[in-house]
Amino acid sequence: MTEAATEIERTVQRYRITRIAPLQAGKLMAAYMFLFASVGVLIVVCFLFFASLLPSLVVNEQPSTILFRPPLLIGLLPALYGLIGFVIGIVGSLIYNLVSKYLGGLELELTAQSTPQNKDTSP
Repeated sequence: MTEAATEIERTVQRYRITRIAPLQAGKLMAAYMFLFASVGVLIVVCFLFFASLLPSLVVNEQPSTILFRPPLLIGLLPALYGLIGFVIGIVGSLIYNLVSKYLGGLELELTAQSTPQNKDTSP
């Protein structure tokens, strides 16, 4: 193989985001915020579990029931974050669409990579 055949050609293309679909942005933000809150709830549950064990380590008492006090809040938190993310995604994309009309939008520079076709016909 020649050096030219193994070389990768690169072309730089510039694109400008002039509009974001509000409903799609809302769905994306809702999913992101729901997952973010779910991970946060798991971390909080772990902290609450270990915090409930601390009094029994210091004093000879039964472990606290702090872990089981706010189950409704823990269950509703990811859903509430998802709803807030949906609204923020829609409002944010509407603001972006309004501002991008006057300022031109966000510019992206993408690099396309392509390999040249091997024209070697030897067996």
